[in-house]
Amino acid sequence: MCIAIMNPSNVTLKKKLLKTCWDNNYHGGGLLYINTDTNQLESFKSLKDFDALYSQYQYVRKKYSKSKVVLHFRISTHGTISEDNVHPFFVNQDIGFVHNGIISQAPHSDRYSDTYMFNKSMLQALPDDFVYNDGIMELLSEYIGYSKLLFLDIDNEYHIVNEDLGVWDHGCWFSNTGYKASKYLD
Repeated sequence: MCIAIMNPSNVTLKKKLLKTCWDNNYHGGGLLYINTDTNQLESFKSLKDFDALYSQYQYVRKKYSKSKVVLHFRISTHGTISEDNVHPFFVNQDIGFVHNGIISQAPHSDRYSDTYMFNKSMLQALPDDFVYNDGIMELLSEYIGYSKLLFLDIDNEYHIVNEDLGVWDHGCWFSNTGYKASKYLD
């Protein structure tokens, strides 16, 4: 299952931990952060190159040290294995997000993931400031079931739907324990 990470500005994750996330979820990874020079949300995606993703992570941690960073490592469940389906996604210019789980109610597409379709059909139809509306966030929680949504907004604030289904460790929130090295040998 994919893994989403909310990485506060005062924590830099070790390469080994991020490589474990990549190895456990090998269909691409991405970053979402605030470019503090332009005050805009930016993303970086890599479909096949962990070293490129890690290099960008290190760059963001140094250049935009005050920005929180949202990370995502994908294992495909719906849609093609393509950069179109690598997280993060933008709801609008002020809000980006990643998802962990399966949204079975999302419209089906052979090409696009359930997350991509959920964003296009539902999230982009919501008011621009929906992450600050407790009622809407509660409805999203009910709609997605045991999935988790992690949003980052232009104000460098994060919002987690179903936060209690994840775990805080290493000073970060992880959507599951997929960041830990397996204790089992193949």
